[in-house]
Amino acid sequence: MKSKKILKKILLSLLFLIAAFVTYSLIPRVGHSQNSYAEPLMKANPLSISFQEELRKFAQDTATKTEVVIALMNNEIIFEKGNTKKLINLHSARKSIMRYPCGFKNQRYLRKKNR
Repeated sequence: MKSKKILKKILLSLLFLIAAFVTYSLIPRVGHSQNSYAEPLMKANPLSISFQEELRKFAQDTATKTEVVIALMNNEIIFEKGNTKKLINLHSARKSIMRYPCGFKNQRYLRKKNR
């Protein structure tokens, strides 16, 4: 009776490990090769070299875990830092920047409402 319970636990554990391995192997992976579907963006240079250097230092000092920083204006790259050819997950600062003025607006509204 005890050996059946042990055998059952071993088989369930083995089945779980096999299912976990199959699930993990089915997860798609992203390679770091050039993408055939990507279109290169035009590069513009409206920023002075000294300002670009200041931006580069700012990005390096404030975002220590950031791999790549790209700034766009009118669908043209105006600033880039890091390996921009490597495929990575992106984070856009636009949402967090836009949340800042909206927070002020909501705060003013709540102050007026509470008066």
